[in-house]
Amino acid sequence: MNSFLNKLSLLLNKNDVWFFVLVLGMGLLYGYQDILKLEPQSVHVWRQTDCTSLAKNYYQNGMNFNHPEIHFLASDGKTSGYCVGEFPILYYAVGGLYHIFGPDEIVFRIFNLLIFFLGLFALYRLLYEVLKDKFWAIGISALLFCSPVIVFYANNFLPNVPAISFVFISWYFFVRYYKSRKVWWLVLSFCFFTTAGLLKITSLLSVIPLGGLLFLEISGLLKRFGYKEKLFTHTKIALGLFLASAFAIFLWYNHAIAYNASHNSTYFSTHTWPLWDLTDAQIEAIIQKVKLIWLQEYWHISVVYIVGLLLIIALWKWRHFNAFFNYILITTTIGVVAYVLLWFFAFGNHDYYVIDILVWCLFILVAFLDYVRKIHTRWFHSISLKLLFLSLLLININYANNCIQSRYNGWMNNMGNIRALSGMESYIEEIGIGKNDKVISIPDPSPNHSLYLINRKGWTDFYRWNDSQEKMNELIDLGASYLIINDKNILKERPYLKTFTQEELGNKNGVYVYKLNQGF
Repeated sequence: MNSFLNKLSLLLNKNDVWFFVLVLGMGLLYGYQDILKLEPQSVHVWRQTDCTSLAKNYYQNGMNFNHPEIHFLASDGKTSGYCVGEFPILYYAVGGLYHIFGPDEIVFRIFNLLIFFLGLFALYRLLYEVLKDKFWAIGISALLFCSPVIVFYANNFLPNVPAISFVFISWYFFVRYYKSRKVWWLVLSFCFFTTAGLLKITSLLSVIPLGGLLFLEISGLLKRFGYKEKLFTHTKIALGLFLASAFAIFLWYNHAIAYNASHNSTYFSTHTWPLWDLTDAQIEAIIQKVKLIWLQEYWHISVVYIVGLLLIIALWKWRHFNAFFNYILITTTIGVVAYVLLWFFAFGNHDYYVIDILVWCLFILVAFLDYVRKIHTRWFHSISLKLLFLSLLLININYANNCIQSRYNGWMNNMGNIRALSGMESYIEEIGIGKNDKVISIPDPSPNHSLYLINRKGWTDFYRWNDSQEKMNELIDLGASYLIINDKNILKERPYLKTFTQEELGNKNGVYVYKLNQGF
């Protein structure tokens, strides 16, 4: 034990301890200790239950990595849940952990949260390597942890925060390579870049420009532009790693498209949602939704204004900025614009799509601080400036805390009576619904929310496959044996359901269960 603690003390210095104290304190303030115990809920519970459904199906269906599936039966002519989006390594890993600790959401949340904390620690170490100042390294890392979308999705189930965490780890390893010229740091960097890209290809916004620098260096153009110091010492190895990474990511997404096509599944998006495919009315609606709802969930407005101002300063004083940062800012800005245009439709309902853009904001902040460190050294070390930033940080911590409380206790967490299905799995088994029985669960506009809570495969209101007597009969022909209704008011809205609610098996907490027979 003493030997382990000695090794740990060599890895962690006093400032690292202060970093963890701050981050863990922020997590406790945000109520992470209580959120860890929660089932999927609040903002985009649809996507949350997609993720938990994939993990649960791995756990209970044999851990076959090549056959990811969900509870919602939308594939193979509405007979299976086989479908995939991002590389399912996180879901597979969680499924494996379920075999050790049991299938509880706390396992999934802790798993993703640990990845985020490692990524945040890597960001802090990276910033210290670049800025050589402990306060700014800890402060900027903590500021990222004040973004409401980061705070919400870090302790959650989606792969976006793990992907961006792997990007931070990759950049840290790359800086270590640049300073030490040890090739194994370069290998580690590209391994984590590849993992990030497999999870979310859009997380590579800051990585693609690095590949551009490699090709500029190989072509000799960097020397013509006056760059004397090589970024890559092991050029051939770097090129091989870059091509291998790109090829691995290409192979996966090509496989994902083929896998979905082979099962006739269109649920998971493996394509872009560009602005030019939308009508003027749709574009205006998305812009208004971002302005009224999501913008305030990205960061406190003070940070948005500061980042915008610093970007203007970077353009104005570009001759005094580090050449590397100039290149990164230009290329990532172009990348962000392209990203927003290509996935414009997603920003209307998917707040987590902005997570990849936050890396660009961090580059702007760090590039400016690097400029101040070199040109205005007194400002960089000024106690007054640091106190001002500390005040900004405290405002943002409080703001993020208010936002996270609102997400779990306000209108964003209004899920109707679907909550009543929580803990109902054992009850529906008691009244005779077996593990392999298929059900229709309504009302539920999502694919997996209610089905995941009761852990049964079947169909919901998604795709409107049950909005008539004829469609209900079709699902019965496909194997639907039971109808589960979590809000009986729906019977007034859908009179055709009367035919299918003649044989009640039981009811509990406002949830009614019926044996299904063909309606005529």
